[in-house]
Amino acid sequence: MKEDPLAQRDASYVTSEEVAKYIHSKGFVNVPLEVEDVERVLNVCVLDGRLERRTTNNSSYRARRVKQVTSALTTIPCLYCPVRKDCAPGNEISPETCEYYQRHFDL
Repeated sequence: MKEDPLAQRDASYVTSEEVAKYIHSKGFVNVPLEVEDVERVLNVCVLDGRLERRTTNNSSYRARRVKQVTSALTTIPCLYCPVRKDCAPGNEISPETCEYYQRHFDL
């Protein structure tokens, strides 16, 4: 298969039954999982963009390479701050006293 990229791609897909058998064989979970349960999880992964689904004879899945796209805005600590609603200039919680804000902007 080294010379045939399409064959390599086809070989990279697995069915939900194969995933369920693998999970059972490794003992990852202590509760019984049906194939339908595994398919639900796999479908969520498809919606999240982590898996591709091929719907030929029976559904099969394969992992997708996820590129991490970062933006400068996503690194601003205010976006993730749990007390941002209370933060305002002059308040006890404020940008002037925020160590994360100061560290982010090297103030």
